[in-house]
Amino acid sequence: MLKTPTAVQGADWAINLRLLLPATARLGNIYRSAAPDWRTPDLATPPGQMLWIDLRAVSEYRGLGNVPQGWDHLALDVMAAQSGSRATVETGMAELASGEISFGTIYCGLLNTAGAMFAEAVTAIARSEGDTVIACTAGRDRTGVLSTLLLSLAGTSHEHIVADYLRTNNAATALNSLVPTGTALDLTVRAADIEMALAHLGNLGGARRYLLDAGLAPEHLNAFLPASPLHA
Repeated sequence: MLKTPTAVQGADWAINLRLLLPATARLGNIYRSAAPDWRTPDLATPPGQMLWIDLRAVSEYRGLGNVPQGWDHLALDVMAAQSGSRATVETGMAELASGEISFGTIYCGLLNTAGAMFAEAVTAIARSEGDTVIACTAGRDRTGVLSTLLLSLAGTSHEHIVADYLRTNNAATALNSLVPTGTALDLTVRAADIEMALAHLGNLGGARRYLLDAGLAPEHLNAFLPASPLHA
């Protein structure tokens, strides 16, 4: 069973929280974090309004009432596309702990199966009139894949994308407390895993082509471009 997360020094309004992309003329701030409904006493009060892109299975929810009523909650269970959400999460943890698969393998699998959901998430962010937070349970894997897509859309270098991914290690104490009891799973993030996802995304044509093929409208894609619009 899931344990109560351990508080970490200097935490903000969510565990593993950081700014992913700053606000522009077209978009609000985009944050990434662990699930905002996991609360510890040292966390600050969350902002009153926010679009929350929630990438978890329903069985992972811990208390949606812990976030302000002004939040818009978009639930996208991206693991479900791989075959049965909770079983997939639990099976994946066991296979990761045993070394049968890597996190990078899971990321590539998500890119293969959850494109429509990622496109829906990007559409919602583009349509939002305020700030957004994207999160799963720990804010490292599913959140990491969507973060990679968003950073890539914004023209961020691979080096910066990898550096952002590695920042999750700053929240290691809290995140390790989220691992189900009895699971010997190391949540240290490693560059090789997100680099595998970046290479696979390149093989799929890059973030822009990938999301357009998954159903994203070009006008929503344009919101993430730093300069001239994309003509698809």
